[in-house]
Amino acid sequence: MKYMRAVRIPHPLRGEEGFTLVELLAVMAILVLLAVLAVPRVAGVLAESKEKACVANRALFEDAANLYATAEDAPQQLTAQNVVATLTSAGYLKEGVFKCPVDGDTYEIAWDAAKGYLVTCGNGCGTQ
Repeated sequence: MKYMRAVRIPHPLRGEEGFTLVELLAVMAILVLLAVLAVPRVAGVLAESKEKACVANRALFEDAANLYATAEDAPQQLTAQNVVATLTSAGYLKEGVFKCPVDGDTYEIAWDAAKGYLVTCGNGCGTQ
């Protein structure tokens, strides 16, 4: 009975030298294992970055609303319905979609006499 030799796949430029099928499968298995390990971490980082973007958006809205209130002497004119239109027309915000990146909810704005305008998110981003 003859023993089987490993069949080598020829390299197109170097002639008969090449990799065996087992070597190729081993490398592919390692790559798949690395991908399986990386996917949950990437998903976690994506969720974390969306929450940080929400916190940054909230801070931006609060700063813009409070600057508008200080400059215009009209601190209680902004409501959740008109805040985006008022701040963009006054030049405090650029045009865009102002929704939470985590779940797509809109931001809520409220006036507090001691702290000025406070912006909150429906899912509680950054309040922990």
